[in-house]
Amino acid sequence: MTLKACTVVVHDLNETAHSIDVTAETLYEAIAQALATLRVYAWVGDIALGDLMVEAKLTETGFQTTSARMIERYRDLEEVFDSGELMRSGEAVQCYQLVRGVLAAHATGGSFCVFCDARRPDLIENWYSVMRAVRSCVLRCRLRLLTWQEMTASLPGPLQKFLAAKYGIAS
Repeated sequence: MTLKACTVVVHDLNETAHSIDVTAETLYEAIAQALATLRVYAWVGDIALGDLMVEAKLTETGFQTTSARMIERYRDLEEVFDSGELMRSGEAVQCYQLVRGVLAAHATGGSFCVFCDARRPDLIENWYSVMRAVRSCVLRCRLRLLTWQEMTASLPGPLQKFLAAKYGIAS
């Protein structure tokens, strides 16, 4: 695969565009490099919670699937994962969003947390199947699962009521 020069543009909460030029083989690598570089600036707090990246599932049916060919192009895949342990369906790798998040945490030295509904044991099992494939116990210690029900207990009352009424989520 060849390196390509590109510009990554990130918008903060004030809609200010911040850009950085990077050279990478894949979109994933370009974004990881940009976030790692931009992290030193104070405004990054407007788009991330420190070094924490999050994948949140509330109403979606599951985590995306992609071709094994696509995943195998990612830098550090073999270093981070025992790829034989990743969930596959034919030539496709399941839980692509989770694999991508773990790789981003590895590349940036950050943490990755999945938010999902405790009433969805399939999503929870998918998360743990991806975690089992992670080679490094140090990286596994930076990976988390938090259910919406656990999080709801610490939210303000009006937001708790909204989640209960709209999604049936209560602490």
